[in-house]
Amino acid sequence: RRDHLERGDARGLAFEAWRAARGETLERHALFEAIDEVMRQRREAVGGWLSWPPAYHDPQSPVVATFARSAARRVEFHAWLQWLAEEQLAAAASAAREAGM
Repeated sequence: RRDHLERGDARGLAFEAWRAARGETLERHALFEAIDEVMRQRREAVGGWLSWPPAYHDPQSPVVATFARSAARRVEFHAWLQWLAEEQLAAAASAAREAGM
């Protein structure tokens, strides 16, 4: 199985720099998405984040910190998805400008 990014290559390094530049806002979003993914798999998120167990409602709780460590690859994956979306939206905007839109 191929990883979602290659560590140490130019794209992997670009992603790491982008992720670092986005800081805590991106990290919290990616963490939220990873928790939501797991809660949906467990069927504990039928009503969105409000239906998660209460210990997961506070992003600074010990439970969330433990989850973040144990699911670091899922959190990274969700950050990577945001990077791809930003890249693709930028390419679409550039193509639209070049086409005179």
